[in-house]
Amino acid sequence: MNNRDEAEKSESKAPDVFTDGRGGSITILAEGSATTPMRYRMVLPQGLGPPPERHPNQTEHFRVISGVFDLGYINGKHVELRAGQTFTLPAGTVHRPMNNYAEPAEFEATLTPGLASAAMFRSTYAAVRTQRGIGFALRMALIIDRHPAEVEFTPAVRITMRLLGGCH
Repeated sequence: MNNRDEAEKSESKAPDVFTDGRGGSITILAEGSATTPMRYRMVLPQGLGPPPERHPNQTEHFRVISGVFDLGYINGKHVELRAGQTFTLPAGTVHRPMNNYAEPAEFEATLTPGLASAAMFRSTYAAVRTQRGIGFALRMALIIDRHPAEVEFTPAVRITMRLLGGCH
């Protein structure tokens, strides 16, 4: 098999889809790396989203497909995106992705560079799907501790995760 055949084979591979067992999902559209972007499509059901976070080394570009996607307060302004709208977060910008509405929020996003974000999302969705309570908190603390280049949380969340998970 030559390089062109290998490239075509990798391009034709179906994207990886991971569900959270709560009506949400992430589809990895492009794996990404230290030099290439990671692309994904996410569906967030009502009331779901991570605590306030930031990507210290990555810009994140969002395009909403359906529903309303709430990014929280960015530079003092509440940012809610609707179908067709886009928004780009510079690296290091704190945001709180959330769906506060009954209709699922579906969006595509690009993290540049991709780093190991795809691996982090895979681990996160496995934890959400299989763990609850203290087990979930412990598993998330370990995942976040393994991905400091990809995501950071507010000091209160970091301290709680470290106390629960014994992470550094």
